[in-house]
Amino acid sequence: MSREKHVSGVVSAAEMIRSEVFPHVSKEDVYTAAFYHDCTKNEEQISLLKEYCIEPTDDLLRSPAVMHAFTGAERLKREGKNENVVNAVRYHTTGRPNMTEIEKIIFIADYIEENREYESCKSARKEYLQSEKSAESIDNLILKILKDTIAHLDKKKVYIHPLTLEAAKWYERRAVEDACPYGL
Repeated sequence: MSREKHVSGVVSAAEMIRSEVFPHVSKEDVYTAAFYHDCTKNEEQISLLKEYCIEPTDDLLRSPAVMHAFTGAERLKREGKNENVVNAVRYHTTGRPNMTEIEKIIFIADYIEENREYESCKSARKEYLQSEKSAESIDNLILKILKDTIAHLDKKKVYIHPLTLEAAKWYERRAVEDACPYGL
């Protein structure tokens, strides 16, 4: 799939999620984050880490597929984009505990956009389309995406960035708390 086609799909999915679930979130910020979420994807990442003075941590070096999120966020920060947009780009691949609404939108949109043909992406897209479009259903979908991602990476024996694992634990705990509001 071409980068342009993917970006277009993410922009469309992000606007759909924003308008249906989070209409109070800035349309301009969502568009900007969706449009630029992969802005450094096709560039040499180690060079960008050095250029942007991003510490090449062991976690980043062992997770090359997520580097573009961190380098892209730094590029947007240097271009003066606001913190909401920068963080939505930074966490669109790994997720993180307690994501903001715009971070949730871009995280999900990147996964469910219509051009993704992986079965897990199709399943998540279907789940979103059939959901009640609430904050709780969004958090449940995030947990599903995180679990699917972890299972996929584990099956491939690929290192899983700690933010993804932390996010999964956080959203799992949140799901349990929502199911048992009076405690366990």
